[in-house]
Amino acid sequence: MRDSRREHSSTHILIAASVLAGLIFLADIATPLGVAAGVPYVAVILISTWSPSLQLPYRVAFGCSILTGLGFALSPSGGIMWMILVNRVLALFAIWVTAALSVLRKQAQQEATRQEQRLSRELHAIVSNARDAIFTVDEGGWISFWSPAAEKIFGYGEKEILGKEFSSLVRDTAAGDELLGPLLEIGEEQSDEVSVVEFVGMTSRGEEIWIEMSVSRWVAGESTFRTCVARDVTERKQVENQLWESERRSRAWLEHSPVYTKMVDLDFDLQYMSSAGVKGLRIDDISSYYGRPYPFDFYPKPFRDEMTGNLERVKETGEIATQEAAAVDVDGNEVWFHSTLVPVNDDDGQIDYIIVVSIDITERKRGEEQRLSLERQVQHAQKLESLGVLSGGIAHDFNNILMSILGNTDLALDALSPHSPARANLREIEKASRHAAGLAKEMLAYSGKGRFVIEQINLDEFVHEMAHLLEVSISKKAVLKFNFAKNLPTFDGDATQIRQIIMNLITNASEAIGDKSGVIALSTGAMECDRAYLEEADEVLRAGLDEPVSGGAFIYLEVADTGCGMDAETTEKIFDPFFTTKFTGRGLGMSAVQGIVHGHGGAIKIYSELGRGTTFKVLFPANELSDNGAATPEKIDAKAGDWRGSGTVLIADDEETVCGVGRLMLERMGFDVLTALDGREAVEVFREHADEIVCVLLDLTMPHLDGEQAFREIRRIRSDTRVVLCSGYNMQDATQHFAGKGLAGFLQKPYNLAALRAKLRETLTDEESETSENSQGPPGSDLA
Repeated sequence: MRDSRREHSSTHILIAASVLAGLIFLADIATPLGVAAGVPYVAVILISTWSPSLQLPYRVAFGCSILTGLGFALSPSGGIMWMILVNRVLALFAIWVTAALSVLRKQAQQEATRQEQRLSRELHAIVSNARDAIFTVDEGGWISFWSPAAEKIFGYGEKEILGKEFSSLVRDTAAGDELLGPLLEIGEEQSDEVSVVEFVGMTSRGEEIWIEMSVSRWVAGESTFRTCVARDVTERKQVENQLWESERRSRAWLEHSPVYTKMVDLDFDLQYMSSAGVKGLRIDDISSYYGRPYPFDFYPKPFRDEMTGNLERVKETGEIATQEAAAVDVDGNEVWFHSTLVPVNDDDGQIDYIIVVSIDITERKRGEEQRLSLERQVQHAQKLESLGVLSGGIAHDFNNILMSILGNTDLALDALSPHSPARANLREIEKASRHAAGLAKEMLAYSGKGRFVIEQINLDEFVHEMAHLLEVSISKKAVLKFNFAKNLPTFDGDATQIRQIIMNLITNASEAIGDKSGVIALSTGAMECDRAYLEEADEVLRAGLDEPVSGGAFIYLEVADTGCGMDAETTEKIFDPFFTTKFTGRGLGMSAVQGIVHGHGGAIKIYSELGRGTTFKVLFPANELSDNGAATPEKIDAKAGDWRGSGTVLIADDEETVCGVGRLMLERMGFDVLTALDGREAVEVFREHADEIVCVLLDLTMPHLDGEQAFREIRRIRSDTRVVLCSGYNMQDATQHFAGKGLAGFLQKPYNLAALRAKLRETLTDEESETSENSQGPPGSDLA
């Protein structure tokens, strides 16, 4: 179709050229010199160039050349010949040059057309096969071109979208209008300017998609257009959002995790630290530490050296390393860290940086130290318990020996004349024996089975008796000085416990002095204390914290040393259970001292200065002086010293010496005596003489049958039998299994003649009274 049009056009051009050439030829042969010597034929050649054919200009040029020659031959003669020939030759040259130039121009046009068509086809192929949407927006914001890829991305067909506004592609129309303004301004100054924008688009199906679009400006005539290349980046945005969310969570974990996370480069310079680390180390401005060497300068040198060595090892080997060591925060407070050093590789597998993850284990370390301390205390307590069991057994046997010594001494004194010179020696034996009995009581108290008896204590006399023991208990480099007040009132207390308090304070004072020379001063006195003095929080640590100590008259015991002294922190903790400033302590410990003082209604004041010494002042409520002539123990003993009994008394004890001394004492008081060396024998003897026996002195610990079992069998034989339990243990422990069973009384070993006489008088006199009231009773009711 196109070729037929070209042939039709060439025919018309050829006819027009032929007619023009004929007219020029007729005019040429009609004039003497021709029509400009054939030059007008150039116009014929120019007409031929309108034809698309490349051959037609040459054909026309050939025909015009023939007509030029014929015109030279047929034109009328006239003119100069050589000029005519030159004109004719120039005319032929012009004809052929024009034809050649016409053909060359036409060839160039055709080549340009072919190039344009090829580029057009290539551009169409690119646009048609591009994965990115390509569309054009005119000056009014209307879409004027729409690529196939745009149809795939947005879902709109070409016919459907052309002529619509660009804002129809945006999720929010208002947002699309806002985006259109800057889009139309792109390239106003530079035509090659390209801008990239991102927005949320809307497909024809109503789906939201993320679009990344580049926009460029071009001009066609007087119109300006914007070519938009849009790409669906929804998946990329989702991945970015996931990465952002993952990073946000990771950062949140790092910022809120209690773990101290640090990042250091291969030069060991700090690049990052988590918030926990910043807070835990009390760092005000962490940015000032970024780029500086890690570990920090304020860490102790051992920690820095170990951490640097681990960082070097991780850098060289690429292996994870761990470290557990003590560091400090900015303020110098000790912090224990368990650190893990982890290398992080880049894409090439080379170490890029090192992460140091540290966990604060300070509390765990403190707990371990407390646990170890408690274990040591438990081990020490177990040793003490073992020693207590041993000391209790020794004290029990020792009491039986003392029973024989004291008993025989007492009998000898009772038998001798008041003027006998031997009485002084016997009194010394009695005094030493009583002192030994006191030691046995302390041993029993140490074992937990001592007898605690509240009595009136004269502190001066009490400390005088302990003076020698205190002097041998302190360091050889320490000097013990005494300062006693005279005529002190007494106070109510347990002698054993008070003795332990004094020993503990003296021992602590000696240990505070240590290997250096020093002085320990022990003073006694009396003073009036008001409530305010006793409750001075800055000086006094009261033993009775749950009950206020009332003011009044107090007896005080003061122990001062020139030793190392204590700081405020140690002073505050000194009464805490298990608190000690030494591993192997002696004495009760200050918590036990506090308990004893509390039990006596007293208080403790502490004065201490580090490096200069410590003073403990223990206060006990003083007794009021009485002139009512109350009977003293000596008067009571004298009053009961002439009492005698009658009847048979059974002594049951596994120690022959005790039975022997007891027999002599009872016979001295007028009793008949039966003895038994174990519980089974005691039951058998009682069964044979049940009607004769008025009282049984029963030991608590015996072979075969112990005191409790023997008591049960004896009461089964005769339920009204008077049984007095004898033991070296305290009355509470010894009689706890006899509660409500009719035990007549308790007699503490070792006892003397006076104590035995008083106990039997008390027991059998009560029996006699009951017998008189009931007009009947067991044997022995006729006791005077």
